[in-house]
Amino acid sequence: MSVVRCEGCGTENPAGTAYCSGCARPLTASAQQAVAEKRAAHTATGIRWTAVFIAILVVLIVIAVVALAVTGVLVL
Repeated sequence: MSVVRCEGCGTENPAGTAYCSGCARPLTASAQQAVAEKRAAHTATGIRWTAVFIAILVVLIVIAVVALAVTGVLVL
């Protein structure tokens, strides 16, 4: 039986396997290309979730400060 060694973690996988059973890295050139294309497409069109999270957090803080100022709990 032929095996393919993963370049990332060194796990031996059966020949013809697309992904490593140890670390889930693509083992074939076509699988590696597909993953690279998917990542490139996601990066180009994907949402930057960290920026979205920070923006929502800032809005919530501003709303809380205004609410506290209006109720008289916080004096600006």
